[in-house]
Amino acid sequence: MTDLSKLDLKISYSSDCSDMVVNFYIPCLGQSILYRRAVGYFTSSGLALAAQGVIHLLKNGGRILLIASPILTEEDIKAINEGYEKRDKIIFESLKKNLSTVENKLIEDRLSALAWLIASNALDIKLALRVDSNKKIKRGIFHEKMGIFSDPLGNNVAFSGSS
Repeated sequence: MTDLSKLDLKISYSSDCSDMVVNFYIPCLGQSILYRRAVGYFTSSGLALAAQGVIHLLKNGGRILLIASPILTEEDIKAINEGYEKRDKIIFESLKKNLSTVENKLIEDRLSALAWLIASNALDIKLALRVDSNKKIKRGIFHEKMGIFSDPLGNNVAFSGSS
């Protein structure tokens, strides 16, 4: 059973002193069924860095919900669009059998993996736009930096800051 309360987490982490992916993200993702993240920037490369943790989250039947500024590479946009187009055509249970190869896929072919995560309903991405009182898009970016990991027992690990 996944349980965030079993992790030996520090009260704070610094990327200067610690490998954030190995010491924080992978353990938390491995004990979670839901990962909610708000960030100024998102790249498929960042997702590939935490591939091992993402695989554990998926094996737990988990999902990732992401809100980010619309500052994406053309390749990421194409992969995101492809994933949403395929979502209705793919049955998640049949894809679940292929999880053993997904970790390597996340690392080796991050754009296909990004599309696969979206298509299999394991990842949802929403873009945050700044608007004025007349609902016109304003300059500047959404720049929140926070996240919440949740396990099936109702435990949560929340954080703020960049990785």
